[in-house]
Amino acid sequence: MILIKVLLFTFFLLLNPVFTVAQTSETTFGERKNLGLVKNDDITEASGLAASVKNKGVLWTHNDSGDENRIFALDTNGNNLGEFYISGIENRDWEDIALGSGPDDSKSYIYIGDIGDNDAQYKFKYIYRIEEPTVNIGQEPVVQTISKVSKITFYYNDGERDAETLMIDAPTKDIYIVSKRDSKVRLYKLSYPQSTTNNIEAELAAKFTLPNDPEEDKPFNYVTSGDISFDGTEILLKSYRNIYYWYRENGKSISEVLSSVAPQIVPFNNSIDETQSEAVCWKPFDDRGYYTLSEEKK
Repeated sequence: MILIKVLLFTFFLLLNPVFTVAQTSETTFGERKNLGLVKNDDITEASGLAASVKNKGVLWTHNDSGDENRIFALDTNGNNLGEFYISGIENRDWEDIALGSGPDDSKSYIYIGDIGDNDAQYKFKYIYRIEEPTVNIGQEPVVQTISKVSKITFYYNDGERDAETLMIDAPTKDIYIVSKRDSKVRLYKLSYPQSTTNNIEAELAAKFTLPNDPEEDKPFNYVTSGDISFDGTEILLKSYRNIYYWYRENGKSISEVLSSVAPQIVPFNNSIDETQSEAVCWKPFDDRGYYTLSEEKK
């Protein structure tokens, strides 16, 4: 069988990134741009995506459940920059990845969400936090092992849940998890500082319903990824078919925004084919917009 590598980066240009305190009009996004195929054949089931602030032009991703305990570094054209193994942990069901601040304000951290649970069978979920390695654009691909890792263990007080969305609010360092299979989307919060020695009870911060899917005229709450912009002002949530955008006004919490403000449905489904695209992240520099990444097509 021939494998056709169709993992795609898709970039959307945010045309009017300047907002007033009271945003009165919809944000305009440009046309999608295919930035290239992912060159690393070990990436077959990309489930999360995060753009680095420390290493400009570097993206981080990982495979879904069952892969080795590793993350991948790519540039924005899909070129392979390296594989980084994280010792002492396993990929039970890694579903999302995020970058943000942490215990040391001078460092950048990668957060890996082992938060998937299709059959709602695991009481405890895990988030692994590592210091972001230094990666240079144009370097030869490297294979490295990271030995220093912090483990955040949490549980829900309202039952076991499946989730595929992990987000960091950089200004507060709070962690947010979004459920996938509920009639109302559930937003959970792990307030900073998150313990790495005790089991944390996740706070149910909000429940909300997404707008009706344009094609089916009903909500489609299978949220597969999300991201909060580095300055904390913009939020994306992604389902299999749509991407939802919120602008966060000054003084509003993440939970207030998602539960009380109607999101804008922004461009995603068009002529560029993405096979089960599950990952989205903001572009942190220069022209604004976001990337998506799909799985491999066989």
